[in-house]
Amino acid sequence: MRKHRLKASSKFKQRPVFSAIADISPQKLSTWEWSPGDIAMHEMTLSKVAAPMLAMFDLLQNGEVQTIKGKPVMEMPAGYGTVEYGEWVEIRPALEGWIDCLKRLDNTLPNRALKQLSRYLDAGIPLTQKLVTDAHAEFDSHLQRMRLILPCEIKSASTTAQIIWELERIQKEAA
Repeated sequence: MRKHRLKASSKFKQRPVFSAIADISPQKLSTWEWSPGDIAMHEMTLSKVAAPMLAMFDLLQNGEVQTIKGKPVMEMPAGYGTVEYGEWVEIRPALEGWIDCLKRLDNTLPNRALKQLSRYLDAGIPLTQKLVTDAHAEFDSHLQRMRLILPCEIKSASTTAQIIWELERIQKEAA
């Protein structure tokens, strides 16, 4: 059996999928090559991150809102538990955290309906089907945009947001 050795090109090699992503992405992704495995892993990670929010939107679409101590909550997967509510988290801070994190990645993303949904849930104002549908559409546009962002940039924005939130919490406690 004869082995063939491939010559490496001096130019950056782009796979067709990577090319398509780079063409539509406002960021230059020329330093990172998207293999089919990378794309699959990125999709799996995004699906895992989005699952609780998508489940929450499904409940809201059906007119259901779970509450604990009068606060609207959504169920989180095992391991995401909180001290206050176990495997449940308040929806308002979760939505606001999502919006804040995504603003750090792309401040052109729409957030009006998500912010309004958060305010309505917090104030106990009845939700309209249109508001839930609009907020879900905005959330979907966020997921679409995240598919084009490098995982390390998403992680960086998430970590930065968490650090800022912790500093704000500490400042509130000190005041």
